[in-house]
Amino acid sequence: MSCVPGSAGLPLIGDKSVEYYKDPVLFVENRIRQHGRIFLSRILSKPTVFVASHVGTQQLLNDCHESIDLGYKALMHKVYGDNILFSDGSEAADLRTILGDIFKKSETLQLEEKINQLVNKSLHSIISGEKLCAYKYFKKLTTELCLTLFLNLDFDKSKQLAEDICSLTTTHWHGIISVPLDVKIPFTHSTSTFSKALEAKEKLLEIIDQKLSQESQGFPNFMKEEFNDKKSAADHLLLLTSALIPKAFASLLTSFVLATSSHVKRDLQEAIDNPAMMDALLLEVQRMWPPFQGGRRLVRKDINICGYKIPKGHAVVYSSYAAHRDPNVFAEPNSFIPSRWLDRKVEDRRQLFCFGGGPRGCLGTQLILTILKSVCTSMISKFTWKVEPDQNISYKWMPVSRPRDDVQVIFKERLAVTFDTDTRSRAISL
Repeated sequence: MSCVPGSAGLPLIGDKSVEYYKDPVLFVENRIRQHGRIFLSRILSKPTVFVASHVGTQQLLNDCHESIDLGYKALMHKVYGDNILFSDGSEAADLRTILGDIFKKSETLQLEEKINQLVNKSLHSIISGEKLCAYKYFKKLTTELCLTLFLNLDFDKSKQLAEDICSLTTTHWHGIISVPLDVKIPFTHSTSTFSKALEAKEKLLEIIDQKLSQESQGFPNFMKEEFNDKKSAADHLLLLTSALIPKAFASLLTSFVLATSSHVKRDLQEAIDNPAMMDALLLEVQRMWPPFQGGRRLVRKDINICGYKIPKGHAVVYSSYAAHRDPNVFAEPNSFIPSRWLDRKVEDRRQLFCFGGGPRGCLGTQLILTILKSVCTSMISKFTWKVEPDQNISYKWMPVSRPRDDVQVIFKERLAVTFDTDTRSRAISL
């Protein structure tokens, strides 16, 4: 086996964390040009192998899962508590079984009908012809969706509680992207951002505990039935109702709107009449703009990725963004071509790592896709849209992928016109 190209440098002075987190896409692209799609660096004071190839990412997530652990505990555990993100081995397998059963039970709740009602209600509030910030709108919409689905929260009947939870989830989120120092500033009444996040976490858990005690149906009830203790149920509901999920939705939906704004009307209308085209649009958005750059793993037993030995004790970061644009797998990787998915088999969707992959892939993928399809189908049915000219639509990539600026979009009510569906989506170079 070959040694991984690149260098971990010296501790402290060789650490590249600041450069990486400032612009992970640029960081990875620069080193691909220097070393290829698998290279060594030092991130968070630990020798870190970056996997930016498609086949390498598949090997890591599918073939090496028994030799690696998730690498998030040191970064996020205090903010989120004990949940599946921070478990490995048999504990992770048990939690996946429990959560899998919960999501399976949720299929009896007629969630699609509830999702469609909430989406249509929200879209009805958009004023035709007026500008709005796409990312902020979608974050608000999907926050309401998540809190309604996972906490049985009624935004109309519990407006103050809904506002309190939304405020707390924002404060809680800021703890994830702050320096993890739980301190109070001397001689003032101020506390660190991380400390405020921990306080918000405790308040959110109090609300979740109340919901677990009060609710006799839906996700809160399923959590009570499946988990042996209330604390585990509460910690997992905290994960499901945190800002993490709405931000991921807002990222994908904003990218969908920006990518399709230059499509002619009949191209998008086809996505309503032809489910395969809607799938193709969403798959291509996920390919080009995954909401999270990838994932981090810790190696507890030597592994082999594409002929390179990665020793025990190293970290591995896989880049979904780079793997999705690997020219060895995707022709014209930097062009938005939804039609590339129309003739592919269903199993080819595993070529995407938007929601992870392998035995540790996201358990809620089907629910995520149901929500995405509901929002996009309803938008296309009701509106056409265009992006206001002369805006900066370049992306930032941390903590979620989104435009750097608050990009403004104009939605206009669609006239009731029927188009033929012989036209497939064009390739748009972005």
